[in-house]
Formats: sequence, C-alpha cells, structure tokens
Amino acid sequence: TGEAFNIHETDDGNLHIEANNTAAGSGTKIMTFDDGTLNVGIGTLSPVAKLHVDNAATGKGGLIVRQDNEIGISASKVLSDGVVLDISVGWGDNSFYSQRGNFAAGIITKLVGSEAVLGAGTGGNTGVQGISQSGYGLAGVTGTGTAIAGLATAGGRALHTSGNVRLASIGEANGYVLTSDASGNATWQDATATRVAFAVRGLTSPVSVPLFTFTPISQWSIVDYEEGSVGNYNAGTGEYTVPKTGKYHVSVQMVFDQPGASGNGYSGLSVFVNGIPVKSGYNSMNATTAFNGMHTSVDLDLTAGELVQIQLFHNTSGSVTLNNSLDRANTWSINLIK
Repeated sequence: TGEAFNIHETDDGNLHIEANNTAAGSGTKIMTFDDGTLNVGIGTLSPVAKLHVDNAATGKGGLIVRQDNEIGISASKVLSDGVVLDISVGWGDNSFYSQRGNFAAGIITKLVGSEAVLGAGTGGNTGVQGISQSGYGLAGVTGTGTAIAGLATAGGRALHTSGNVRLASIGEANGYVLTSDASGNATWQDATATRVAFAVRGLTSPVSVPLFTFTPISQWSIVDYEEGSVGNYNAGTGEYTVPKTGKYHVSVQMVFDQPGASGNGYSGLSVFVNGIPVKSGYNSMNATTAFNGMHTSVDLDLTAGELVQIQLFHNTSGSVTLNNSLDRANTWSINLIK
C-alpha cells in the first residue's frame, strides 16, 4: 500500500498500470493499454478512442495542458481528414487548435490575436460547430473585447443564420429597429424617434385672400399627426419649425370658392422656407366653376430650425375665399424621407 505501483498484463492481453499495491491485479488501475484496439485509457478499462480519459473524480479536471513559454505555437492540436502538417508556424499561440481537412498553413486567413480556440475547415468543412438541444450551441463571453468574431474574405459571409436571431442588451424594446453607427456598431433604436411627420387639414373658418397678395395660412383646424418631434407647429403664424436636418417631402392642396362674375384668372399655392417661396403650383380660376383647386409638392433639403409655411395668392378681381366646408380638401403635410 502507500506509494506502490505495478505494471501487469491481464488474460485479455491488455496492459495495466496500477497504483497503491505492488501485487498484480490488486491495485487501482489508472491506465490501460488495449491490445486489440491499440487504444489507451485513463480512468477506464475499455478505451474507445486512441486516448480515452474517463474522469469520475470530483474536484479535478480531466485534462490540463499548460504552455507558458512558447508563443506562436498551439498548446494542443486536433486534426482529422488530412495530412498531419507542421502547423506550429502561422497559427498563433491559441490554446486549442482544431483542423478538418488538408491544407498548408497560410492558405486561409485567420484573425489576428491569441485565440483560446481556433477551428479551421477546408472547402465546405465547418471550422467550429456547436450543437445543443435547449442550451447554447456556441457561447462566447468577453469583457471589453469581442466574444465571437467572423472574418469573410473573397466574397464569403462573416455570419449566416438559419432560424430566429436574438440581439439583446443593446437597447432592445418592442417595435425598435436595428441601427448602425458610422463604425458599424449596432443598437436597437426607436423607429419613431428618427421619423419626422406632420399633417394638418381643414380650416377653422373661411379665409379671404386679397388680390395679388401672398397670404399665409394659419387657420388649420385639425392636426392629423405630429410624429418624431412635437410642438414644432406654430398655430399663430402657420409656420412649422424643421426639427431635424434632412430631405423632406412637402405636399399641400387648397380649394378656393367660386370667384365673382368678373373673376377669371389664376391662383397660386406656394411653399415658403424662411419667408422665401421655393415651390409654387398654379391653376386657372373661372367664375363658372364652383370650386377651384390647387396642389403642389416638392422634395426639399432642410436644415433644423428652418421655418416652412404655406401662402396663397390670386389675380382675379377683389378677394377670393378659401372653402372651409370641405374638411379634407385643404391639407398640408411634411415628412422626413432621408
């Protein structure tokens, strides 16, 4: 007993290393060499692989490989379906290197750094595959680095998924959209926060527009929506303050009542930015036509803080009145499109 060892062969031809007893067959078998399969077992009498470690103990690991002084060479290597080549050069000081297929070092590009695990597959072979019934098939954890990195060359894909995808802990919330910054870092963002949309319709009362006089329209009765940024419309002046720099689509239509008997001519509907007309639409006016409509739309590059306003004019005789009974005939909308 104590620190005694023995090596002996059993009737089946297997060779065993035993501890704690010098008598053959009486000690604890710690290693077995199988004569039939040529397998080696540690902790098992029936090894099923070239090296089979069966660890039934508690408080200790099954295998430890420590390599502190050799950089640039893998601490351990596993290769299958290929010629065993010298992979000491060019693969970094990763703790575990696994290769499926036959190729020479340098044929594929690897990520720069010291990987804990490096899996390399040639052709259509998989470098690393994780499988799980209900847990994580493959998990990566890091503090300030990158848990899992993908590198695609020659038109390959850095990431290919088949099934559901979950991206958590980057601001997720119901209805949010995935948004990238200039460096490609993605976060979940509120889609309505980047959307800017405003629409009004109807008039609180008939609006009289004098002859050849640009008249601002501020008598809108209903705000249909104001999204992304609220409080930008000034009902006193009829001006909308642009909340965000970008390209906007502006659309407006208005309806004049029938002008007087001598009121044949035309009317104009203009979009003003900072007091300057930038787009106008025109239509003929006829004393025999009950309603005289106008419409204009334009895409504008606007800067945050600029003022947008709708103004009307006409060249018929006297004043002409905007109809306020047709609720949806008079409308104005602004939408950020880019």
